[in-house]
Amino acid sequence: MPAVLAPHAKAQQTITFNQSGVTSAFTGTVLTVDGVNYNATQFPVNFTWNLGDTHNFTFMSPLNVNASYGFDWNSTIGLSTVRNGTIMVSGPGTVNATYGLIGDFNLDGTVDAGDLLTIALAYHSQPGNTNWNQECDLANQGVINLVDIATFAMHYGDHY
Repeated sequence: MPAVLAPHAKAQQTITFNQSGVTSAFTGTVLTVDGVNYNATQFPVNFTWNLGDTHNFTFMSPLNVNASYGFDWNSTIGLSTVRNGTIMVSGPGTVNATYGLIGDFNLDGTVDAGDLLTIALAYHSQPGNTNWNQECDLANQGVINLVDIATFAMHYGDHY
């Protein structure tokens, strides 16, 4: 006989968070979900949550290994496309973040002139501007300014 859920029980769904690009060189927090921190060695991270529940998450960025080397969030795909936010459980699925070297916006493994062009085109932008590029907001200030340019310059020439 099939199991019958009690009237107050909610269906549960499995949500998986994963990342690519962050190596074991970074030992700090990569992801925070509902106030709990997870590092690169703990991925993938699986949760079993009730259908309809909401949960907060943040993929941290930048992830500094040392003064001249680190990783930066580039994109998220799956049930969410943002670096941080709230997710409502509507079914099973995944949230996958991609990281690259800080300043390697085109993810070719080298911080070079192509990446310089990307940040130059986004300079002085903020959310809502046509030239806004969240990946270039290296200082997470909500505007692309000299702090982001200086951070980029510190990583110019980095490569895998």
